[in-house]
Amino acid sequence: MISFGAMTAWQAGLLVVAAAGAAVWLFLLKVRPPRVRVPSLLLWARVLSESREATLWERIRRAVSLALTAAIAVALALAVTRPSSSSRGAAAGRAGGDRLLIVLDSSWTMMAKTRSGETRWDRAVAEARRLAASAAGRDVAVATTADGLVEGPSADTALLETAIDRLTPGGGDAGGWPRVPGADVHFVTDGASARVLEDGVRVHSVFETADNVGITAFDVRPALEPGGDDEAYLEAANFGPAQQVRVTIRRGTSTILDRQADMSAGETLRQIVRLPVNGAPELHARANHRPARQIEHEVRFQPCVHTVDQLRAGGLE
Repeated sequence: MISFGAMTAWQAGLLVVAAAGAAVWLFLLKVRPPRVRVPSLLLWARVLSESREATLWERIRRAVSLALTAAIAVALALAVTRPSSSSRGAAAGRAGGDRLLIVLDSSWTMMAKTRSGETRWDRAVAEARRLAASAAGRDVAVATTADGLVEGPSADTALLETAIDRLTPGGGDAGGWPRVPGADVHFVTDGASARVLEDGVRVHSVFETADNVGITAFDVRPALEPGGDDEAYLEAANFGPAQQVRVTIRRGTSTILDRQADMSAGETLRQIVRLPVNGAPELHARANHRPARQIEHEVRFQPCVHTVDQLRAGGLE
């Protein structure tokens, strides 16, 4: 079975037929002879009246030239479509196809640091590079849960590695689950965000427990009554041993919450703060413990309009 790396089968077939047809048309197209002024046609009358038939050799040469022209056009079209045989990756293709789709989890938890000092995202990138390098000649596509398909399908290892290296966590699933027809799907994740995966998806875990504290929820609640104050809701959880945690919320340059609490392992702290109508539109929430490790969320706040503009994790361990 033949598959095409650059387009679907019907598109590839249409391109090949169009290229061959255009080449044949150009070959058969008769070039208009140039016009030349002569004093008289008496000397040319006999030449113009003669009917000359092509010899057998001339007919064969013309037919061969026409066939070669069409073959060259078809070869150039096939080079664009990148056809491949299913036998090329038979051993790996039995599990899903002749293509390989690598999906990286873009959740903010992927920025958590491991004991070695690297982040889970760093491990995911290294695993993605390993999968791309071991594709055994198959076309590889790279995607994230936030951005969708970002590169490929392509067999260009350098292009794929460049695409993988420039990826960063996006914090959401705005792009939807990426799909590549006939691809063997590999999902690199820490498993912190629950997802329903299709059958056949191979999961590569980069999870490692981390004794940290983090903000698990942060949003703005609109006032229930007209003219009332809005409310900021913050939720922080302690994923490490019992320790003292400090939670702060800043509105612009003013600190509207600065709270320290002794939290046991697995405990969750919830806080509601009133937001007067007049004030800066940005809210910054931070939770950290000793030694200083923190996660920071940023929410843009406007009266009657509340949208999360940015959510960034920094120094999460």
